Amino acid sequence: MRRASSESLSKGSPMTVVSVDHAEPGMVLAAAVTDRQGRLLIPEGKELTDRHVNALRMWGVTHVDIEGGGDLNDGYGAVEPELLHDAETYLHGHFSRTDIEHPFVALLFEYCVTRRAHQLQKQGEPDHAA
Repeated sequence: MRRASSESLSKGSPMTVVSVDHAEPGMVLAAAVTDRQGRLLIPEGKELTDRHVNALRMWGVTHVDIEGGGDLNDGYGAVEPELLHDAETYLHGHFSRTDIEHPFVALLFEYCVTRRAHQLQKQGEPDHAA
């Protein structure tokens, strides 16, 4: 699974992790979007357009870091970055024998990660994956 890098976490600027399905034109990236090899796809600070959002889907990017927070933190697509990472780590074992690059499996994985992260956020407890 590909997603925006989380390098901006250490910068202290408020940000929200948003599913690409909830990304909208006008949102500003808090972190650069890169592919698995680290190649830059969209730079940090870029304001998203319709073309960017469509390209993110085509590239298989599932989540992006958006500047700000505020009302986005109350939306369905917003999760804390640490919880998203915990959910991804937990679920990788469950998907280890699948082709995660297959479009259907990638979509299912994204759904499961998002749902797990929201569950963790609702519980307010860290994930203790075995």
